[in-house]
Amino acid sequence: MVFSNNFGDALLLGIMKNWVEDLLPAANILVPFGTKNSHGLAGSNSFCRLMGFLKSGQIIFTGGGYFGLSPDHTVKMRLGLLARYASVGLAAGALGKPYGIFGVGVGPLEGSIDKRLIAQVFEKAAVATVRDRESQEWLHQLGVTNTNLHCTADLALTLDRSDIPPSAAKAAKQAIANFPYETKIGLHLSAPARASSDYGRVFEG
Repeated sequence: MVFSNNFGDALLLGIMKNWVEDLLPAANILVPFGTKNSHGLAGSNSFCRLMGFLKSGQIIFTGGGYFGLSPDHTVKMRLGLLARYASVGLAAGALGKPYGIFGVGVGPLEGSIDKRLIAQVFEKAAVATVRDRESQEWLHQLGVTNTNLHCTADLALTLDRSDIPPSAAKAAKQAIANFPYETKIGLHLSAPARASSDYGRVFEG
């Protein structure tokens, strides 16, 4: 499931696509509710939407923190997240479609409806992995007893140097060549420094 053009979402989609193709070379990979960009990354040229979901034999939830709700989320935002993700898992279960959840983050969760629906999604999953122990603890607190639930790590940690195209590595080296300090730490932010004073302070140190 991919809903945005977020860099992290695109990266995780690419990782999962490669895994599926390695295991099932003949698989037809669809991104039923994805953006145009995510369709391209998955090698699908059509926006299949609901029909793509209905035609799919198995459903995969890629990594991300979308099973958590920030205290800053409004009721509308919370309902939107539940509609995007929890509803897909519940529908897959109702239709008898096996689904797996891989390397996601869970929590924090506050509302009783949020907790109940997300617990059901994980309880019915054919396999589910979370990226940290805090997520696993959240699910245990919610009463999830699925024996196929495991704590692993973020999917991005499976990447190694061979996954970086030489041209991209070269461009990155050129971009930081003139930085004044020997030790360089890269931060990926979801908006430019000018987006808020908080981002600006990160850049200024």
